[in-house]
Amino acid sequence: MKSRLLSLTLLSLLTACGTQCSQPAGPDPAPSARTLQSAEALMKKRELDPAAEILQELTRDPAAEALVFQRLAEIYVARNDLPKAVKTLRDGLERAGKRPELSLLLSRIYLKLEQFKDAQAALERARADGAADKDVAMLLGTCLGHQNDFAGAEREFQRALEAGYEPKIVKYNLALILVQRGEYVRGKELLEAALAIEPQWPEARRELAHVVLLSQKDLASVNQALDVLIDVKDQLKDDWHVFEYIGDAWLLLGDYDASIAAYTDALRLGRNPKSVEEKYVVAKKKQKEKAEAASAAGGAPPR
Repeated sequence: MKSRLLSLTLLSLLTACGTQCSQPAGPDPAPSARTLQSAEALMKKRELDPAAEILQELTRDPAAEALVFQRLAEIYVARNDLPKAVKTLRDGLERAGKRPELSLLLSRIYLKLEQFKDAQAALERARADGAADKDVAMLLGTCLGHQNDFAGAEREFQRALEAGYEPKIVKYNLALILVQRGEYVRGKELLEAALAIEPQWPEARRELAHVVLLSQKDLASVNQALDVLIDVKDQLKDDWHVFEYIGDAWLLLGDYDASIAAYTDALRLGRNPKSVEEKYVVAKKKQKEKAEAASAAGGAPPR
């Protein structure tokens, strides 16, 4: 579940450092602000080391403003030094008081680290400190979904939709929650609604095929779902779920060799997810039973 809750809600924490550092024109800043401004200018030029030195010095000031901690954390994120980013933001929150922007960035880092309880706490603090639902609800719903709190996730996704979050992403993530709860009809409807907005969205097409495999096991529907999965496979070549679902389809169709091959790819890409390991064992067992039945009947083992 956790890797299928759409990463579009967790897009790059820093698309580019410079895009977050623009400041409106105004009067000459105070010396400390000028130093912050010079660090931001260096960040815009991707000169992160000297910018970090300036910001680290500024954080030693007991009166350092929240933006200093935010910018320094952004540099650590850009370096992929997430533990230092976490510590910097936590220090900033201890000293700067109610700063929801720090809690929001901290929550995104925790989500990237898959520390979902910590992410939830950061998001709840951001909301308590005044962050808007449009900024909080989608991330919190994702976080709760990872912790199997499906009712809470559904509630937050609905809040995100009401707050104006991009509808296709909300519908996609809510569909995953509903499917996880066995509500296939509603989940299918939401995936179809997301695909009405973006018809070639590969993740949504993958999940719609998955719903079909879960709920409509007639051969025609299974073959149709398999065609979709094979069609999106090249776009999702590093996604173990698509190979898992292809294996599921072949298993339903009785082609155990093809099913085992697909599950093997899923195991390789997903670093042996338990759900796939279990399905692989089932496919191997059925392959053996089929071969034994053919042998008992005096024929060659089928391929």
